[in-house]
Amino acid sequence: MGIGIKWFWKGKSKDRELDLVPCQNIYLSDDSIDIEAALHDIRMGRRRPWHIIAISDNDGELFRIYPAKEFRHPVYNGRRVLVCGIAKGARGAKDLLLNMISDIYHDTRGFNVKAYFHL
Repeated sequence: MGIGIKWFWKGKSKDRELDLVPCQNIYLSDDSIDIEAALHDIRMGRRRPWHIIAISDNDGELFRIYPAKEFRHPVYNGRRVLVCGIAKGARGAKDLLLNMISDIYHDTRGFNVKAYFHL
């Protein structure tokens, strides 16, 4: 007989402490995306097709793509996430990330992500 751990989210905004910080020159997959509305939806745990491109905390990685639903997990409570891009759908996030990496390489002559986003 094993012991299972059940992860759950109460769904109340006061229970969530997710800090989504948009970068200065944030990328969008679609011009019709309202940045503040999209980030608010994600903070509230609403089911939307958003994907967030954020600067990675891991060595050897430039960015991470997060589906919005991943932030509903309690492990993200209290975490600060630097948002560099917002896309609709996984395919849109991948295409947007390719554009971001290309722009960063051409502007910095390398992959200096923090300098490009003025961090």
